[in-house]
Amino acid sequence: MQIESLSGRPLHLSLVTGSESLREALTAFLAESATLQLGIIPEIAAYLAHPDWHPDILFVDMDGPSEILDILPDLTQRMPDVPVVACVQAGVARDLDLIETLGLATMLTVPCAEQDFRLALRTAERLLDLRLQVRQLLTAVAGEVQFEQIVARTSVMHTIVSLLRKACANDINVLIEGEEGTGKEYYARAIHYNSRRSTRPYVLFSCTAIPQHLLERELFGSEAGVFEEGSDMLAGALEQADSGTLYIDEVGAMDTTVQARLYRTLQSHTYRRIGGDVDLPLGVRIITSTSRDLRAMCAEGSFRDDLYFRLANFPVRIPALRDRIADIPILVDRLLRQYAEAYGRPGLGIGADALLQLRRYRWPGNIPELEETIERAVAVCETMEIRVDDLPHALLVATGVRPKSVSDTGIGGKHPGVPTMDQLKARGVRLALEASGGNIKEAARLLDIGRTTIYKLIERYNIPA
Repeated sequence: MQIESLSGRPLHLSLVTGSESLREALTAFLAESATLQLGIIPEIAAYLAHPDWHPDILFVDMDGPSEILDILPDLTQRMPDVPVVACVQAGVARDLDLIETLGLATMLTVPCAEQDFRLALRTAERLLDLRLQVRQLLTAVAGEVQFEQIVARTSVMHTIVSLLRKACANDINVLIEGEEGTGKEYYARAIHYNSRRSTRPYVLFSCTAIPQHLLERELFGSEAGVFEEGSDMLAGALEQADSGTLYIDEVGAMDTTVQARLYRTLQSHTYRRIGGDVDLPLGVRIITSTSRDLRAMCAEGSFRDDLYFRLANFPVRIPALRDRIADIPILVDRLLRQYAEAYGRPGLGIGADALLQLRRYRWPGNIPELEETIERAVAVCETMEIRVDDLPHALLVATGVRPKSVSDTGIGGKHPGVPTMDQLKARGVRLALEASGGNIKEAARLLDIGRTTIYKLIERYNIPA
């Protein structure tokens, strides 16, 4: 039975060998194939120098050219998507660990039967498809974190973007400083996905999300059986990010013991798993961030000076949203279009008075708070333009605006003892919230209204929720 590609699309296979029998065997297997084309390469060095040579799958005779083991690491780095199948002579001892470290797809023992070749080919094809899918995902992610996507009008932000672009051109350690919510992790991703390491791993390591007693183990990894009998070897974040980027978030929360070990790692460019005695090469680009004042921490002794200067080779400070007020209108415009589309409100705009209050507000929560404010305004707005009354109560109070309350809306009734419809609605919402223990979803169910409607009523009548 003839052999075809799994996907049905044409694939170009290359075989590196000086063996006539291996060449004849693979040629015979693929003689009638309509989708698989085999090319024979007697000397791989010449092909490496050719920029257009890029097979879909590569078969390498491990008993072929003597320089093949020296060339393979460069080959796999140059063509990371190409699966490599190692052809190994039956009965010949091979260093399987070496073959594994080269990142090869699988092994094919030769001479081989057609079924064995088909199995090795299928394994390589599946790996090829997986790698192509990963590349497509990486391309999509990279498209979402391009510097062109950064919304900025202020000169300080243009300067920061220019600095970050320069950081992409090399592997210098970058320290991103700024308050929580200023987008530090976004900028770290932008550096990675616009650098030469963009197709390699990007690993986020949060010093505040991991318990302090596990921080060292999660960062450096541990050998099997170190923490409990029978436990497996654990690859730490440094190992997971190998050849890519390790982003250490809130590095100021790292205790001094882990700080000391990280400093030694940066100093020696090697590290060891906990319980290990083998030095592993440090092959990652490190980006760190902090919302703390590391210089002040150095002065008080809670952060190591030597580590600070290692990490802060390229410091970048992201300003708080209140310090880039001129950017608020274009940020609001983008968020408004995003949430209006999500909520099925195309064409929704924002009034000048509402925008003025957004510019006056201090934004202690920075970008996430602005995002939540716009999303909420889109949800509660009853017209085609967001008004001041659609903004959160706390924001209006902070900017000096007296929000409308029940009495401000004309509620009070013309006849004593006869409540208006607005009073009845407000009372009904309060009773439902009390009955549900403050659970808005349950309160909406009790009133037989949607969550969007109850949010509007809570805002309109200034009801604590």
